[in-house]
Amino acid sequence: VVMYTVRGAKIEGSRPYHFQTACFIAFPILAGIVHGFSLDEIGNSFAKGAASMAFVSMAIGLAGVVSIVMNQGNIIHTIVYYLTQPLLAIGQQFASVFMTIIIAIINPIIPSASSKAAILVPIISPIADAIGLTPQLAVQAFQFGDGFTNLISPLLGWTVGSVTMAGLSFDKWLKWVLPIVIIFLLLSFIFMYILTGMGWTGI
Repeated sequence: VVMYTVRGAKIEGSRPYHFQTACFIAFPILAGIVHGFSLDEIGNSFAKGAASMAFVSMAIGLAGVVSIVMNQGNIIHTIVYYLTQPLLAIGQQFASVFMTIIIAIINPIIPSASSKAAILVPIISPIADAIGLTPQLAVQAFQFGDGFTNLISPLLGWTVGSVTMAGLSFDKWLKWVLPIVIIFLLLSFIFMYILTGMGWTGI
């Protein structure tokens, strides 16, 4: 019921996140009434559930704050500028691989794909044009770099929240998932090298 209600609101064009919040408050109360709980029991159960999520919410919020500070302080812009300069001095195939590496490095710091695109695209797009990379190759480098390192980002809300809810320390999670991420990244570098050599245009 919750899923279809929220989905329906999204289709109708209302604000889904605000609507979800209202649903997450209203539906537990309704479920408690249907189950036959008293108002005190509903309130106590709701408070207990909310308390278990308090630290998770704080961790997600803190991750978002750090990302905002680095964006608004132009810290990321400086890092990106100096990382992208070597692209102009190497061949196309290695440039496409290095472009993927840059995005993979930046991704854990700016987990938001839209923010990352706003920062990287104005820099990477002219560099890709200058070294003769097709737009599709630049987009593919962005997609490879933007995907796998989400699993190791300490600033991504759902990663931090999921690890916290699972009762794991981030160090323990990192030790387990990092080798897998490295394997996927190495495969993506190989694919980028091959696709660039083929002159891939996405067709």
